[in-house]
Amino acid sequence: MNCKQLFGITLIWVFKFDLFAESQKCTFSIDDPEWKNMWYLNNPNTNKYDMNVLTAWESCANGTGVTVGVVDNGIQDHADLNIDRNMNAGYTNKSKQGNPTRSRQSFWTRPISADTRKRQYQASLKHGTRVAGIVAAKKNGQGIIGIAFGATLVDVRIASTSVFETFNASLLTHQSDVIDVYSCSFANFHTGTKTYPLTANQENAFQEGTTYGRQGRGSVYVFATGNSGGKRTNLFRDSCAYDRLVTNRYVVSVAGIQHNLRKLPNGEACSAMMIAAFTTKPGVKKNRGAKVITTTDIGNKTTLHFNQNSAAAPMVSGAVALALSAKDIMHLLVNTASGDLLKNKNKKKFITNAAGFKVSSYFGFGLLDIGALVERSKSWELVPDRQSCHSTEIVDNPMGDGYKYLVLKVSGCNVTYVEHVEVSLIVNHQYAGQIQWSLISPYKTKSTILPGRILDQTTTMKLTVLTVQMWGENSEGYWKLEPKPAFRESLGKGTVKSARLLIHGYSIKKNSTLPPARQVPENWAGWSEWSECTVPCGPGNKTRTRTCNDRRNSRYCIGNNFMTVSCDNSECLDPKPHVFGTPNNATSQGAGSRTNECLSSSLLTSRCVEQCSNDRDCSVRQKCCFNGCGHTCEMSREYHTTETVRIPPDEDQTTQTVTTTPEKDQTTQTVRNTTEQDQTTHTVRITTEQGKHFITLLPFI
Repeated sequence: MNCKQLFGITLIWVFKFDLFAESQKCTFSIDDPEWKNMWYLNNPNTNKYDMNVLTAWESCANGTGVTVGVVDNGIQDHADLNIDRNMNAGYTNKSKQGNPTRSRQSFWTRPISADTRKRQYQASLKHGTRVAGIVAAKKNGQGIIGIAFGATLVDVRIASTSVFETFNASLLTHQSDVIDVYSCSFANFHTGTKTYPLTANQENAFQEGTTYGRQGRGSVYVFATGNSGGKRTNLFRDSCAYDRLVTNRYVVSVAGIQHNLRKLPNGEACSAMMIAAFTTKPGVKKNRGAKVITTTDIGNKTTLHFNQNSAAAPMVSGAVALALSAKDIMHLLVNTASGDLLKNKNKKKFITNAAGFKVSSYFGFGLLDIGALVERSKSWELVPDRQSCHSTEIVDNPMGDGYKYLVLKVSGCNVTYVEHVEVSLIVNHQYAGQIQWSLISPYKTKSTILPGRILDQTTTMKLTVLTVQMWGENSEGYWKLEPKPAFRESLGKGTVKSARLLIHGYSIKKNSTLPPARQVPENWAGWSEWSECTVPCGPGNKTRTRTCNDRRNSRYCIGNNFMTVSCDNSECLDPKPHVFGTPNNATSQGAGSRTNECLSSSLLTSRCVEQCSNDRDCSVRQKCCFNGCGHTCEMSREYHTTETVRIPPDEDQTTQTVTTTPEKDQTTQTVRNTTEQDQTTHTVRITTEQGKHFITLLPFI
């Protein structure tokens, strides 16, 4: 199920803080038969990696008193799972376990039998049952053992795990006074083309849960980040940055990694990634020493075939629940993540921010260390209340080739310890969806917030994106937004309609925080010449630009890189038509003509590209006119058109073509009008005199 991922990882919550007394020590033996295969929790092999759960269990942390809601397709009853069915959500009143009351069927197929319907329903519970086992399978000598083996599970069933844009946000607050952690094994369908904003109902639910849930201490939400990544050459490659449901400031976003510390082949990356946990890639089977994830399965069985981000999430959910508040869980994860991922070539995927944290869009702050998380929580002091502040807003800023960045100023902000930075962008550009955007902090920490997607044909991009990669820095100073073409040689022209930062964090004592960044402004180069007025006559606008003398792209120029002023060249005049001339031949069939002078200014250099209703439109719209508006013609300061009056032929007139020998500076064309009763052929003479064109419709002879 590569569209639904859950990254809730180690669910070891202690309801009362005194359970962590340093003198307390628990010793026990584990006789669950699959324990020997659970390498990701305890790997006895030398120089092999695990998530250090035994250290946490030996301190008597086992999840007792914790309630975890598994938000999924449903959980099947299992001897290895402790499910409180009295708190189920998403089921009909007829059955606490959610037996289906109807099934899908097409009008051209036979009705589905009761046995088939039952099998289909049981199969739909497979994913949720497997997730539940990783989180909290009991220590009972059967099957596997879960990370928070003393916890209680609640089955929070969503209607479908294939479409989540309109998913019932109220499930995120179901029994929130009782449920401590929501382990969410789903995400929107990532195709490399769609963007999923956070709906108002979803944001309200997250805000309510993290503020009032868990009896006022805040519920914890753990989300998988997606299985639609891959190599850069993959056309459908996507990023969790474009899905706000799984990457917002209320949730813990989790990445899955393999036993050898390599990222999943199809794992997604984004600047909101917080922590990594073990899983396996799809298709791995237990043979030749392959590493698999073992968990509970439907039919009261155990399976070795659970993988990708869906298997990583249930592992993080338990460990996250250890903190005393939702935001403190995030701090504990950041401060206790293992540095094992920095030991191999993954080191290149990490950056070190100004506060000293190493963070990656693929792995967050590192591999989950359950033992360190529990140990650190013993002496953890609550962080102050959260505060937020805005940067200045950029409005209607042009962008194009040679364009470097936008500068947003943050001043007078109380956030001296940054947690989350949200960037809100509205961009109009022919290739808006294919632009890579990076955010650069006052300390020069650079975070790629949007990678750009090759199949994204968006021309008006409106979204908010999150980064945690400035964690611990001071918000004061000048921030930069830097666009780059991800798949094209040049950026091209466009407009940033709006850009603004919303920074979340808290204020701490001066001696415990980074001082404001020392930023030395750079000088601007001189202004360019003013552009031509946007219209040849009447009121319009003209602009000029300047470039920052910032060769290394490491400093800041304060102020705008463009200036726009109004302009008014002259009054738009009506053209003066000439009188009709005498028909060419004194016959009953002839044509007279007159010319209109197109009063264009010297600024008029455009070619004819659209139809105009009259010559005045040609002039006012900066269009040139020749042989009627809308025809292509070379640029000139003055053009003439010919208006012709056609004398219809007699009804019995037969089709005939007249060819004349063109004189000097004149050409002849034949124009045919073909209808059933009126088939005529006219010859048109185009005469050029002193650069002016005259058109005459020649009569029949």
